[in-house]
Amino acid sequence: MLADCQAPVCTSLASKLDDKFQDVAFSLSELGSPIIEGALAWIDCVLVAVHEAGDLYIVLGRVAGLSLHREGDPMIFHKSGYATIWRGCRGSASVYALAFDTGDAQRPCGSDFAKRESPGHLQPEPCQRGQL
Repeated sequence: MLADCQAPVCTSLASKLDDKFQDVAFSLSELGSPIIEGALAWIDCVLVAVHEAGDLYIVLGRVAGLSLHREGDPMIFHKSGYATIWRGCRGSASVYALAFDTGDAQRPCGSDFAKRESPGHLQPEPCQRGQL
């Protein structure tokens, strides 16, 4: 699971390069799968089945290993753009929304992007005890 600041890694892996990992730092799992440096977590699976679904494939795997490397916000890719999870409060309710990146793909991990780009009708307020 890539972190919200790893857009360059995502772009490299989605490219048409012969060696998609040429600029990506990684190590190998026990099964030989890449574990990307800086990722929030990884899941290693053994292939169980592949099903055709139109112009896509549904791949099923059995989990053989996993690890949470660090805390942080995950990268979200939606409608050809990057987004992150915005957290805030509205009144007494905790609120979650997607904040879409406007091109700052080089932002550092843990940046305040989601706070700067919060949905206009939701204000980042301090939550009461027991809330977010």
